[in-house]
Amino acid sequence: MKIIPIEIEAIGFPEGRDAIFLDNVQGKNTDTLTLNGELNGTLCSKLNKEVYIPYNITFKNVLKVEVTNVDFHNYFNEVTQEENKEVYSSFEEARDSGFLKATNTDKHRHFIFHTYDDVFDIVAESYVININTERPKN
Repeated sequence: MKIIPIEIEAIGFPEGRDAIFLDNVQGKNTDTLTLNGELNGTLCSKLNKEVYIPYNITFKNVLKVEVTNVDFHNYFNEVTQEENKEVYSSFEEARDSGFLKATNTDKHRHFIFHTYDDVFDIVAESYVININTERPKN
């Protein structure tokens, strides 16, 4: 499994446990998952300023969701079973993960979304993220 950080155009890479705060989770059937909250601007590579920015991210055509307390989420090399402790970004894509192999589809991707309290492993076709940089909260 290879972990690839995902850069968000408006804010860059959110980095660190305090980068993404989650306020609300909404699901529509098993097809769509939406997460809402705030981004810590000091931990976003393109912003690096003290503001909290509202966001919502919607994952579409969801096949699987797994939520783990951040203190118990680990990456393991699926071949050697060695732990990979390096987290590059609070929003990542896992390539060739066990989740993807289990789905047996080439349309879906495995996203990893780290919030302050929880880590979401989501197998979905796509995502749309809305960030309101015009209305940051100080």
